[in-house]
Amino acid sequence: MSKNYFKYLVRNRKLLIGFFFVLYLVISLFLFRIGRGQEVFCSIVMTSMILSLGMTFVLPVLLFSFAQRRSSADVYFALPVSRKQMRLTSLLFAFVLCYGYFLITTLIAWVFCGIGAVRLLHLALILVFFVFVCAAMLTINSFLYLIGNNIPDGIIILAAYTMFPFFAAVAEDLIVTNIIAGNMILVNPAKAWILSPISVYVINCSALLNFRLADFNLPYFVAGVLYAMIGWFGLKNEFDARKSERAEHISDHPLAYKMIINCYAALFSLLFASSLVHYPEAEYVVAFVMLLGCYIIATFLYQRKLKLDWKSLALFGAEVIISIAIMLIGWNTRGFGLADKIPLSQGDTLTYEYYLMADQNDLGRGNDMTMNAHEAYVEFTLAVPTSRIDEHQEVIDLLESCRKKAIDNYYAHKEQEYSGYLRTMNSQKGNSIAEYTYPTFAPISEEDLRTISKYTDVTVSCYEYYEKWDEQPEKLLEDYLDWRAHQS
Repeated sequence: MSKNYFKYLVRNRKLLIGFFFVLYLVISLFLFRIGRGQEVFCSIVMTSMILSLGMTFVLPVLLFSFAQRRSSADVYFALPVSRKQMRLTSLLFAFVLCYGYFLITTLIAWVFCGIGAVRLLHLALILVFFVFVCAAMLTINSFLYLIGNNIPDGIIILAAYTMFPFFAAVAEDLIVTNIIAGNMILVNPAKAWILSPISVYVINCSALLNFRLADFNLPYFVAGVLYAMIGWFGLKNEFDARKSERAEHISDHPLAYKMIINCYAALFSLLFASSLVHYPEAEYVVAFVMLLGCYIIATFLYQRKLKLDWKSLALFGAEVIISIAIMLIGWNTRGFGLADKIPLSQGDTLTYEYYLMADQNDLGRGNDMTMNAHEAYVEFTLAVPTSRIDEHQEVIDLLESCRKKAIDNYYAHKEQEYSGYLRTMNSQKGNSIAEYTYPTFAPISEEDLRTISKYTDVTVSCYEYYEKWDEQPEKLLEDYLDWRAHQS
């Protein structure tokens, strides 16, 4: 670290220092007005965390932009300060701002709101862990920003890598919805967020802040350490060995645009391909054409000239073909076999939920919105302890047969316009661990509903006859059937 360079940064960033100091204090003082106690303390600290994490994205851009300008790269790199000292000093300056303001705000919040409500040990854990979070995020973001050779490219690359895990999580959910009957969750969201550095840090920060030490995720912590190490060595390589003549040139780093463009193209190709095999319509062909247009525009932004490179187009074509092939295989194997993989004994409770807007005169006939018959709403919830499945084998076999029909209808494209669903859920101590929802189900016949009513309440609601039912719009199945018989 260089003391002179640190003093230089302080002198030249006075406005920045003052701005964030006022911002932190104004927000803290405003939150002090809403009350006292642990809740207010957590609100203030969470707000300060968000501001500090935001600064970990802004400060690398401000402190390392000189390396991406021709007018400043030669000057800065010619200073009597080694690259290592310049890197460490810049990171230290950024850390003092990010963590220093967080520390001040948190201590003020604890003095005025937390004493007596927040244990000193919890306060210490929050402060210590956030030291690691700030240092890690500054290092990672600085590395990603310096992959680019100019300021706009650096910002785009930083944003692209930061947002990719979130796009991937959304795409994964949509792909699973299209390919696997039952909207099955293929990847546990808690495991998916491990791909995002900021997510693994924020989730553990939240666990500490809400005083739930049991929720502190050790795998996330290990992943956070690995991300910090990647950022540290990546930044060291990108900054210490950086050539000043790279400034304002095309960002041709292997991890720059070529990697980003093709990763996003592959992701959206898989998403569009899953929609195409599920809904084989021409509009999804148009979607691929639009994706090609975006691919060409992104290549233009990277190369700074409109050039149709046959290698890039061939790579894009290969990504599309492979994506469609994967999704076709997935569809024809019924979601790679996952749709039929039903873990009935998983967890401690197996739950079935059923809801249908049915024909009032035949509860086993779904109202498709075109009939003139009046509606009746049929629903039930059956919860079976997995240790007692044998005692409920009759009703479970019946419901599993209904679910198999729902899966068959899904892959046969026999989608009905019924208003309702069939849902199966495995849970452990009240927390869902596997859930399958079938909107394209086969309605359960009245005879089968009678069988189910032996094991749980099957209710029928008919709001049209609210007054006739003595202001009881919801009746048990047998009562409704008796009532209907008397009406006829």
